Amino acid sequence: MPLLAAQSAVHVPAIGEPKGPPVLLLHGLGMGGWMWARTQAVLAARGLASWAIDLPGHGDHADQDPRLDDVLDACTAAAEALGGEILVVGHSFSGLVATVLASRLPLKGAALISPLPVAPVKVLPTPPMARVSMSQLPTVLLGRRMVLGERSRGLIGLNALAPEDAARVGAMPGALVRDLLLRRPVVTRDQLRCPLLITHGFLDPVQRLWTSKLLADHLDAVIWRFDDVGHYAPLEPAGARVLDAMAGWLLRPKGRKIVEIDPLAPHQGVGADVREQRRPLKSRSNSRFGERLVKRGR
Repeated sequence: MPLLAAQSAVHVPAIGEPKGPPVLLLHGLGMGGWMWARTQAVLAARGLASWAIDLPGHGDHADQDPRLDDVLDACTAAAEALGGEILVVGHSFSGLVATVLASRLPLKGAALISPLPVAPVKVLPTPPMARVSMSQLPTVLLGRRMVLGERSRGLIGLNALAPEDAARVGAMPGALVRDLLLRRPVVTRDQLRCPLLITHGFLDPVQRLWTSKLLADHLDAVIWRFDDVGHYAPLEPAGARVLDAMAGWLLRPKGRKIVEIDPLAPHQGVGADVREQRRPLKSRSNSRFGERLVKRGR
């Protein structure tokens, strides 16, 4: 496919008879299609073909300085080239991109790994990310490419990766980062055209768990928490369990049965009185948070 070839797509066919539509893999900031090598092997073993592309401003296209709209249009074109009714997986900022695609196209399903949320869900940075953001704020506001130093790379968890993977993480396009800071797109559950899955690592130093919970509540998405991974699950040693669980969901994408969850525990900034003022729906959520449960005081 000429368009996908221009996006440096890496295609891995399904092993044996395909069991579902192809999967489009969208990487996070500073990454590239290379980050999905292990994911593509897992998907192929499950009977799913996949395509991993380099987004504008990354990988083979690092000389470009895209805006957010450029990235959204490129990903939309890639999805349409694969037939439109496909599966999409987005990591980090591309979790936001995948959400937008789920509102534009008749996808079969979309999986978001430690996603940056769409608006109007609010983002409160973690302490490590707040430090990195403050040190890079002038660079971001000027729209210059962000190059992270060793200390910043350690704060956001890149030291959890294999050295060869960490070495491949490059600069982040300045105009794109500025757009993400100032004008995230708005998506509501009524606009979505497919089920969504959100996975979140409990050790994530970049995105807060409660942000993903709020996003799941806002979009009526299934959310699974994994206690032994951070922000870069597709590359972390413990991320194999995340990839296998995600592949199983992609084979049979299902949405949450209801929208109501209790997204914030009292110790996360919402008191019990405020929590009780919510108006829950009649049913209960089928979202799963693993074995570790937070005790909610009264």
